[in-house]
Amino acid sequence: MKKLLAIVPLMLILAACSDENSFKFNDIEKDSGNTEEVTKEEVTTETDPKEEEKEPEVTEEASTEEEVESTEDVESTEDVEEKNPDESADEAEEDGVTDGTQGEEAVVENKGLVEYMPKRGMKKVFLLEEFEIVREVKAVKGNRLLESITFGDVETIQISEWTPTKLTMLFNNSEDTAGVTIDKFEATSAPEVYIDTLNKQTGSQAWKVVQDDLTLKVPAGTYKDVIVIEQTIISETSNQQTISRFYYAKGLGVIKEEVITKNGDNESASIMELNRIE
Repeated sequence: MKKLLAIVPLMLILAACSDENSFKFNDIEKDSGNTEEVTKEEVTTETDPKEEEKEPEVTEEASTEEEVESTEDVESTEDVEEKNPDESADEAEEDGVTDGTQGEEAVVENKGLVEYMPKRGMKKVFLLEEFEIVREVKAVKGNRLLESITFGDVETIQISEWTPTKLTMLFNNSEDTAGVTIDKFEATSAPEVYIDTLNKQTGSQAWKVVQDDLTLKVPAGTYKDVIVIEQTIISETSNQQTISRFYYAKGLGVIKEEVITKNGDNESASIMELNRIE
């Protein structure tokens, strides 16, 4: 019995010691857990990935800006290269129109009315009843043409200007023709527009295109796509009408001229046709 009573207090003491050790072990586990959490926070603070990513982002932005600047330089260079051909094309076109300034024999080659322009040195002989009229191209410069028209002892000088859409008579005179050239002449009147395909001519004495695809036979031959222009002048003092017609063939210029006079029931005609080319 005494032994039993002695064992009980001993067991109580051992149980108490066991509780203290258990308490302390749990505390250590708690402390060790806190230590691991602190360590993780410290590691996280020391190796912040956001700060490490900042430098590459700055580098990418810088490289992007450099690429943008490089692209802008390339685009600006391409713009310049694209403009230059256009400007060159425009300059080439202007040179083609004004290439007559390079020499007397340089002729503007173009479509439209320029195809009807006679060549330098061409000599055409016309018949007016039994009379011969000689029409000779003396000079060509660019789109201008100087012709000498000889009828007996009378010489008439004509200077005309040809463009793809317009034919204009700049000079037409049989007096004071000495020293007249394509570049040096004094117009006796305002330039007379014979053909203007872009603007319809108006006025009592305006020339008008009455046909542009006529097939015409004259002593010198048969010609297609002949252009016919007409002018009507009415006398201010009488009812007399004077109708003039010019016929133009490609590469030859005028190949026929008609003058018809009407006065009441009376009518007369004067016809000059191309007889030969020399």
